Amino acid sequence: MSAFAQWIKRYPVVRGMITYSLLWPTGCLIQQKLSGKKLNEIDWHKCWRFFFYGGFIVAPSLYCWIRVASIMWPQQNLKSAIAKALTEQISYTPMAMTAFYFSMSLLESKTVEESLNEVRVKLFPTYKVALCIWPFIQTFNFSVVPEKNRVPFVMYLRCVGGEVGATSSLAPKIGPLGLSPKKIGDDIAKATGDWKGLKITVCLTIQNRQAAISVVPSAASLIVKALKEPPRDRKKVKNIKHNGNITFDEVINIARVMRPRSMARELSGTCKEVLGTAQSVGCTIDGRSPHDVIEDISSGAIEVPSE
Repeated sequence: MSAFAQWIKRYPVVRGMITYSLLWPTGCLIQQKLSGKKLNEIDWHKCWRFFFYGGFIVAPSLYCWIRVASIMWPQQNLKSAIAKALTEQISYTPMAMTAFYFSMSLLESKTVEESLNEVRVKLFPTYKVALCIWPFIQTFNFSVVPEKNRVPFVMYLRCVGGEVGATSSLAPKIGPLGLSPKKIGDDIAKATGDWKGLKITVCLTIQNRQAAISVVPSAASLIVKALKEPPRDRKKVKNIKHNGNITFDEVINIARVMRPRSMARELSGTCKEVLGTAQSVGCTIDGRSPHDVIEDISSGAIEVPSE
């Protein structure tokens, strides 16, 4: 479950797709029940169509629109909320309504011409009603909903731990988001101080022009860190060989850190993945070749905890 939670956190659009694929068919089911239909009279095919539209059309398109709006108007005040709501009504709303009538008609096995005619007949009357309601709802939404419940912008960067990256490489990535490359570079160097000299991946979660930085260590960086090698000047020392030694307990600890991102069923499988990386790095495990340790795990000579 923790691996699934990590995955959802890493890809917010998936969370939206799951949410909308439940909300839309549930709304369709409630509407049919309120209209007086019994359970055996429910149009389940219609519910399925709402499931598909909500999860695979509404959620991704709405996610993209909210991201664009958050970049254009990052402040949470009434002026920005009104700007977002009005822009939404003349850009996203007509597109979303067109997509609804057209895609739902196609899912009902209608022809393209019939689907287009459905759009022509129903789009404008629906849009007029929406203009009387949604601008006020969305203004309230954009001005009141807390930042933590909004869609964040997530970015991954490769860097050298404890070092300030070149602003020229950071500027094209974070400049359009209204962030200072120099400040972000300093923040990354501060957040990665424990990984000094190691190439690592950092995750930037950006909301309201504020970036939260977290380290996303790879198995290789965790192994090299466990080797406790002395700091080196990367400009002077080249072709470093990581031929040290780590204990099997350290392998298990690294495997537990990597567990949420591992595809293995059990911790023993994740240990084998880490040992494979150790083989590539060039280090030994308790003085032995990582490949020999993998064979011992497979044969049962070495026992790995369940989790």
